[in-house]
Amino acid sequence: MDDTPQTEVVTRINEFSVSQRSDQWRHLKKDALVAQLWLRVKNSYGVSQGVSFLCGPTAIIFALIKSNPSRYVQICQQLFETGGFEARGRKYTASQALREAEFTSSGM
Repeated sequence: MDDTPQTEVVTRINEFSVSQRSDQWRHLKKDALVAQLWLRVKNSYGVSQGVSFLCGPTAIIFALIKSNPSRYVQICQQLFETGGFEARGRKYTASQALREAEFTSSGM
């Protein structure tokens, strides 16, 4: 996937960027998220845990971007717009406290 995103991924990111659905994250800006999606699907090696000590989740994100970048973008969009996502028939939802938390940008 590195270097040039596939057409499906390009379409998915473009559709997300113009989506009118409201966001669920108090301190997360959509344009910043979309910019990060472009960077990550073009170069998955830019994904980094930073100082977060979250090497396990970071490894999962890296593997997902490498193996199925379109699904990665879809999950990001669902999290942003609804606060959760579905995988293998199970719904995962970010807590209200997490969606309202302030955070700093890292490599993830």
